[in-house]
Amino acid sequence: MLGLDRKIATILALSTVALAYLLIGCSPSDELGGVELINALPDTRITGKPPVLEQTEITVEFSWSGSDADGSIIGYLWKMSSNSTDGISVYDTLTVDPASGDTINPWYFTEATDSIFVVTADSSGFQPDMHLPEESQRYFQPHTFFVRAVDDKNQVDPTPALITFTATTIAPTITINSPSKLAVSYKEAQALPPTFTLGWEGRDPDFLIGTPTKVRYLLKKSGNDVPPIVGEAEFELYKDQLISFNDPEWSDWIPYYNDAEDRRQTFKQSLDEQGAPRSYYLFAIQAQDTAGAKSLELTYAKTVHVIYMDGSKTPILTLREQFLGQTEFNGLNGYRLFDIAQGQLLEFDWIGTAQSYGGEIAGYRFGWDVDPNDENDPNWEVSMGNTPAHRETQKVWASGLHTLYVECYDTSDQRTLVRWDVSVVPVPQGNSRSPLLLIDDVIDESSQRWQSAASGGVMLYQDVYRDAFWARVIEDDGGVKDFIPGLHIVDTQKPNTLSYRQAVEFDVLLWTTNRSDNFIHQNFDPGAGTVFVWLETYMKNVGNLFMVGSASMRNFHDLSPLGQLWMFPIIYDSTEGAVTCSDGANYALSFGTRTDEETDEVTIIGRERFPYRALGISMIDLMSPPVFMGRGGACRGGTSDRSRQCVGTKAVILNREFKDKYINAGVFADTIYTDPKIDWKDIAAGIPSLNLTYTFGEEDEMYDYNVSGRASNWSPQYNEDGTRTVEPMWHVYSRYDWWLDLTLANGGGDLVDPLICGSEAIDPRTKRSKVDGAPIGVVSHKSKPDGPPDVIWGFDPYRMDNDEMLKAVRWVLGEHFGLTMK
Repeated sequence: MLGLDRKIATILALSTVALAYLLIGCSPSDELGGVELINALPDTRITGKPPVLEQTEITVEFSWSGSDADGSIIGYLWKMSSNSTDGISVYDTLTVDPASGDTINPWYFTEATDSIFVVTADSSGFQPDMHLPEESQRYFQPHTFFVRAVDDKNQVDPTPALITFTATTIAPTITINSPSKLAVSYKEAQALPPTFTLGWEGRDPDFLIGTPTKVRYLLKKSGNDVPPIVGEAEFELYKDQLISFNDPEWSDWIPYYNDAEDRRQTFKQSLDEQGAPRSYYLFAIQAQDTAGAKSLELTYAKTVHVIYMDGSKTPILTLREQFLGQTEFNGLNGYRLFDIAQGQLLEFDWIGTAQSYGGEIAGYRFGWDVDPNDENDPNWEVSMGNTPAHRETQKVWASGLHTLYVECYDTSDQRTLVRWDVSVVPVPQGNSRSPLLLIDDVIDESSQRWQSAASGGVMLYQDVYRDAFWARVIEDDGGVKDFIPGLHIVDTQKPNTLSYRQAVEFDVLLWTTNRSDNFIHQNFDPGAGTVFVWLETYMKNVGNLFMVGSASMRNFHDLSPLGQLWMFPIIYDSTEGAVTCSDGANYALSFGTRTDEETDEVTIIGRERFPYRALGISMIDLMSPPVFMGRGGACRGGTSDRSRQCVGTKAVILNREFKDKYINAGVFADTIYTDPKIDWKDIAAGIPSLNLTYTFGEEDEMYDYNVSGRASNWSPQYNEDGTRTVEPMWHVYSRYDWWLDLTLANGGGDLVDPLICGSEAIDPRTKRSKVDGAPIGVVSHKSKPDGPPDVIWGFDPYRMDNDEMLKAVRWVLGEHFGLTMK
């Protein structure tokens, strides 16, 4: 009640014990003489009420006051009656039924002078709503509120104040939300397994809790007096004969629980005998709210469902292994085959679901190299059950072909059986392996880019020129000893196989690529954790990776995760949601998360991606990305706000710490510029205008460097000894910084019109480009804690000065990886 003792009085849950107050007069004094005075009775008034009494809500508020001419008011008695549609009657005012002696409208005592009441409204046929469909009409109930004052002599007002009003409410709604096939509109009757589970969800829009308080359901077989109800058409035709709210087969009312897991009911029906006509069933559901109003909707595929039993549905079983990927299966013929390394730790886990067809998972069993048709095979590792131990296995194999069988059963005894074969690939030892496999993963194309200066329009952006560069690096004097061009080159565009089984024959994979729809994107990125990226197995168990090329790491990602475009930089340990830019498009800021259905453990999907997991790269960016998140959270158009005219790669500069740690002086140049035969226009111009077209380095990759200043809690990865997992080898030297240094050396100014470079290209504090010093080539210790680290260059070596870059590549192959050079 409101006031000093403010409480909510809900008449649906009031105590049945009433306080009795007797009208007791004062006895004559034994000590004082004179005439006894008669006590004045108190008076009561209602001082506050709902503004419209004809149509109130079920939550109503009243206030009142009392007066006593010869004393004081100590409290009030109140009661609430429910009246008939004809108005308040004498019976409604009674406290005790004179016929039965039962208390029917008890009085309740309070010291407060106001209260909020929750009343019933459970009568249908509200006259003002009769023009509406029945399911849209409000429920109603007339009520009368009585209140009377009690004075300090326990005398009560003999004429209580009263007020009559009509409470109205909107009936709640209820729908089936599980299984998913019944949660959407459908035309034909839906198949469910013999044992099925249905879940529901309701709403009560005009009450505080927002949900119904009770539900009931009806499950009955369609009668023989109507044709088979095979879908919506038959249901609508025979609806009145099939179902009503007065059907005796309705269940008792049960609570509407807050937890969705508790709002589920499992049913079991028999399958039809073979050859017998199909049986169709009707399932209906109804809700009731706090005021007693009930949903009246009997709508096909919403509150009434037509189903039949089908024994052919089987669970969906999802198997996952950290390196082999993730696959969904159903039925009895699920099969996968993978090559694995000797001694490779396999960590399988799985989860089944039957929710889509209304079933429930009963349990699992699994075994290695088992006979799936022999219930007593000793290789079954567990009997049927549903504990964490039934949903995972770890194994290490030294050799051979081995098979994991996993069975999943639902409560209708329908099963899914999966066979997952792993073939242990023997890794040749020592001198029996070849030194180098060159993987040509650059799409051959005819391009009008990189026109030669003196060759009459010859374009140098062609595979034939790249092939010539790599042949010179590897095959000529000083190249890799025992490299056989006819056998040790794989062109991913040609119909040959590039697989783990082939890769284990080599000590080093030199993988040349660039951004395009190439082998990496086609084979290693249907989705995070869903495919076998055998390259990681190779790196951890066999040899070294030397990957070079613009946007090479980006190739391991879907170009539009979650159906959205990428927002750069790509931050792998981020869980940020999508952002909408001024162009109206949605851009992904992360790969999102995945929640384990059993443990509720949340996995950051970006951490499962190849660059983060296998290489230790925590963030990548492009020199001029399509769209990036700038400072302050603004969406920036990369080609205009970070133009390649300024931030394109002009040279790569050797990291000083890396050089001191790994490289002897004079092995190759500390700064290697773009090749003069390709980038001849700038060279010919001396100090060129920045307006001159520049087509190099737009998609070169930077690693672990937040150029845009995007607010994020990303951090680089570290080794167990506290050192950085990824070490910079090359830093980018952008065209603008090169131009600025030339200009300053010749006495020129240090700023240009930002319209040329873009508003996010130049740092106003340093007067240099924002990509100045960004790591563009790195070495990774992630998969090589005790050996020479893998090497990733986010640029095209062929585009750089071929003579100096030849020396740098040979240093990686010979001095760094330990290959024998000619």
